[in-house]
Amino acid sequence: MLDPALFAEGCRLLAADSLTHGQGIGTLREKSVHRVLKYCCNPFADGQEVSIGGYVADVVGEQGVMEIQSAQFGRLRDKLAAFLPCCPVTIIWPAEADRWLCNLSPEGELLSRRRSPRHQKPQHLFEELYPIRQWLTHPGLRIRIVLLETEEYRLPRKGRKIVRCDRVPLQMLGQLALDCPADYGQLLPDTLTGRFGARETARACGIDLNTSRMMLRILCQLGILTEDGKEGRRLMFRRADSPPET
Repeated sequence: MLDPALFAEGCRLLAADSLTHGQGIGTLREKSVHRVLKYCCNPFADGQEVSIGGYVADVVGEQGVMEIQSAQFGRLRDKLAAFLPCCPVTIIWPAEADRWLCNLSPEGELLSRRRSPRHQKPQHLFEELYPIRQWLTHPGLRIRIVLLETEEYRLPRKGRKIVRCDRVPLQMLGQLALDCPADYGQLLPDTLTGRFGARETARACGIDLNTSRMMLRILCQLGILTEDGKEGRRLMFRRADSPPET
């Protein structure tokens, strides 16, 4: 698990511009959440951006390779194929569980700050996992869900309403470890019993139907769920360790 003290130190250094080298908001090629999490994984520069097998790993340490990826997990497919034969790989997924929207003037002055009605839940991870589903049962792959409170900085641009230029982490709210296929079962609410489908799963998790469908497919692949016929046109599921209904 990531060290909350190192995370807090990374946030402090970011606020002091030590990690941004004096560059302003929106000018960084590497965004702030990524920088802080990389520092949290390994604060030493010689353990960051290390070349392995023709690819650059975000962090390398005693636990193997750590890759910070907030979206588009498909970009990791080639890296996983290169890294996993050599060492364990941990994918760190930052979930914005609580987000503040900060509107800035063109000069960088804060104009407004409000809490976003949208936030990520651990189950939203399944939106990203589908492109790398073939690797989820590999014994060397681990995933860490890091729940964050963030500020999203937005600037006005000509011809567009806003441009989202950076997201800055404020604090770590929690973590979930997915070290083996069985661990993914903790993302399925206990209230889901008997036969259930995508609609019931979406309602129980507070997610949309498309995410729910991806979640059910992946949990079946991992052996957490099994298909249990249909209800009308809807595909139904049950927990693999529960008997079918009679």
